Amino acid sequence: MAIRYDDSSLYFAFRVRDQDQQSVTGVDAWKGDSIQIGLATDPDNSENPGMQKLCFSINPANGQPQIWRHEGNDWPKWSLPTNGPNHFSVKREGEETRFEIAIPWSQIGKGWTTFPAGGQLGIGVFVNDIDMIKGEMTKRKAMEAFGGMGWTKPEEFGRLVFPAADAGLH
Repeated sequence: MAIRYDDSSLYFAFRVRDQDQQSVTGVDAWKGDSIQIGLATDPDNSENPGMQKLCFSINPANGQPQIWRHEGNDWPKWSLPTNGPNHFSVKREGEETRFEIAIPWSQIGKGWTTFPAGGQLGIGVFVNDIDMIKGEMTKRKAMEAFGGMGWTKPEEFGRLVFPAADAGLH
């Protein structure tokens, strides 16, 4: 997994080893092979942490990427377009799936046009996996990175800390 950012977007890259790609269509994509990312613009604010959870996977009907926003205090639950400002690509090579995701700051924080200089962003990640074994689907397994995802607790998310505006490189 890798995380980067610039003035326009937050970028994630994942390389997932999985012998058996099993995706689920639509809003229940998290029940299949997928990546879920939790973001919180104010993770320590228990009243309104600016929380949302996005799910990225392959649509099994057409093999194309699909993105769903599952939860969000200030965001609607909907399918995000994979073209335009959101960039998302998936490549399946052998027993590996590569996810590359670019999320514009305007889709992360209301009114955001760039990263929050001198601020922070709460991040949690789930990598979900199911497999077909002897004609039967296994139970979903998940690997968690940074914390807080299992019970959707943004206060337990990892933190991406941004330098002050005059700090230079990012």
